[in-house]
Amino acid sequence: MNASDPIHAEPRSFRVPPAALGALLTSLFLSLHEFVFWTVAAAYQGYIANKSAHASEKSADAAKLAADTAAATLKHATANDSATSAAALAAFKEEERAYISTTVVNQSSAPILTDPKGQKHYCLDVHFVNGGKTPAIGTWATRKATFGPNAERIIKELKTPSFPPSVANMDGPGSDKWASGCTDSIEDATADLLQQNKIDTYIYGVIQYRDIFGDSHETGFCWVRHAGFSPFGGCEYGNWFDKRPSYVAPQKL
Repeated sequence: MNASDPIHAEPRSFRVPPAALGALLTSLFLSLHEFVFWTVAAAYQGYIANKSAHASEKSADAAKLAADTAAATLKHATANDSATSAAALAAFKEEERAYISTTVVNQSSAPILTDPKGQKHYCLDVHFVNGGKTPAIGTWATRKATFGPNAERIIKELKTPSFPPSVANMDGPGSDKWASGCTDSIEDATADLLQQNKIDTYIYGVIQYRDIFGDSHETGFCWVRHAGFSPFGGCEYGNWFDKRPSYVAPQKL
């Protein structure tokens, strides 16, 4: 037989060496073990991710609830702070503002004034002072004097002027002034009776001013000297700070 003819060659048997077979089995076992390990690991990671997602969702809900609660609390606190701040500011203004009041009244040293028309008026002097902590700005005082049985009605019906335009003056804390208030025209006989203190005599009016905060204020005043008595004292009406008493509606000129 021709040894070069493969068709007719004798078949050869195939055998795997024992060492190679062991190595193959070991490799297969390791591959299977690694496959199982990574499959379990992937499943566990999925479980952890899913659990984390739920935990994150719960955390987000809790965070939102906390944020909403904080916002509501802040809004409430801010509202309270605003009210508190407004009250504190009002109290501060009341504490620091100017307060003008009258302190004493005297008969003028020359009590009879004769006007350019030759008519006579009886005059009294009133003293007022700023007893507050800061200046009064643009002080304007309306002063009048009256007498007789109709005095109470006249005083209660006082028509105060609208707040005057800006007046270029300033009365600092403790500063004081004197101003005169005179009656309407009177007869000579009445002038004599007034000077002799034989008729009840009154001086009254209103002082208007602004404080350093820009708020406007009024001080109503009324003093009376009863016939036969020398000193002046406060009337039972016609005195107020900022708010006119309710016995008569405020009137303006």
